[in-house]
Amino acid sequence: LFHRIQEKQVIRKIQKPKVKSKPKLQDTTAKTTPTKYSLRLREKASGKDVLLELFQESPTVTPDSKEEKNRIEEEVLPMSQDGESVDFLEGLKAILSQESSVSSTGSMDGLIQDMRQMQLTAVAKVNSSRIQGICVHPLESKLLVISGSTGGELSLWNVTEGEVVQFNPHKAPINCVTADKTDVSKVFSTSHDGTVRRADLNKSVFDLVYQTDEKSNFCHITWHEQIDSNTLMVAHGTGDVGVVDLRAKAVQNWYDCHPRSIRTIHLHPTQQQYFLSASGLGECKIWDLRNSKKHTDQFVSELTSPSKGRGLTSAFFSPNGSKIVSTCNDDYLRFYDTSDLANPKETHKVMHNNHTGRWLSVFKAVWHPRSSDLLFIGSMQKPNLIQLYSATGQLMRELKGEELTTICPVISLHPSLPVLVGGNSSGKAHLFTIPTISEQLVKNEEDDDSS
Repeated sequence: LFHRIQEKQVIRKIQKPKVKSKPKLQDTTAKTTPTKYSLRLREKASGKDVLLELFQESPTVTPDSKEEKNRIEEEVLPMSQDGESVDFLEGLKAILSQESSVSSTGSMDGLIQDMRQMQLTAVAKVNSSRIQGICVHPLESKLLVISGSTGGELSLWNVTEGEVVQFNPHKAPINCVTADKTDVSKVFSTSHDGTVRRADLNKSVFDLVYQTDEKSNFCHITWHEQIDSNTLMVAHGTGDVGVVDLRAKAVQNWYDCHPRSIRTIHLHPTQQQYFLSASGLGECKIWDLRNSKKHTDQFVSELTSPSKGRGLTSAFFSPNGSKIVSTCNDDYLRFYDTSDLANPKETHKVMHNNHTGRWLSVFKAVWHPRSSDLLFIGSMQKPNLIQLYSATGQLMRELKGEELTTICPVISLHPSLPVLVGGNSSGKAHLFTIPTISEQLVKNEEDDDSS
């Protein structure tokens, strides 16, 4: 496999997107950040003991006082607020209505050939701040990328048409973005503000499908995983996973997975009664959803590793469920054999610099959606690149490009097409694909320029 995947340098024109004006949702709250003044100047002006004032009890805030909210409370938020976003969504709606439900498949030989030919094809400024979550939509007739930022901004990038629109359904980082597995017209987004919203691209609205108690100490949520059309698993900052009934918008069962915040959760691809959780404490466990207690801490198995105590940033099953890859702050990628879920075994580990620092999103190794032998991850190396590894920890290829000027920690792949997107800290998305798709994108851009 290693000798069959070789880097093939092909220089292509980089597509420049048309960025639509940002349709902002109405902000009914006032900014209340206090202005900071010098203590010396305040004391000089008032003639009072300012230090004494600072330690006195603050006056009670009246109900009429305007306070900045930590989340958007409206259950239904409209998407379109200007003509350009309306046009974008109407065009997308027409595409969704015509999309076939048949997905592309191919042989391993074809997949390997695609990996050899992938090249940087398009770059777009899709978010105004750091990208924290990204998803390549399963549409095949058009390429659509959905990304969430640290500011709670959700963007839609129609790569085929070279257009971007931006919305603000959240007020804190969007950690996880996924397309609905049962309805391609819907998209889930989970935010650190404690809310999960479902974007309905046909109705052009964001529906609030779940929220935590804002008064609790750890009200933030970190990840989600869809079970079926009516059920979602939601990972919480408390270390718990809740199984949410989307019709009732409430948790039906709880799983006490970890003492502290969960980083990722993942449903087993073929045995969907099991799921995987990874925590910031370095714990990684497999759970059985059939344990129907309201609260349970009985797990199936725990992945043993010397990284315990060093925070995991992610852990995911391979597409056939036979393997797990974990990414950890101890600068290792670890691979596990999960053919026996009750007794997972570490098979390989490879050193990988995972210290992205405070200004970058964390690395999360992502499996190729059609292979349990290949995975992608961002890199701290220079020049900037995205790495392709085998399931034995062997470096297979490095994706590079002149326009790849920064690190791309956040990665997503199209489920059936040879398309990969990486997001960076400045809000840019970089799309890699094969020459046949690249040429079509360039042709579309040239047709737009001539019209």
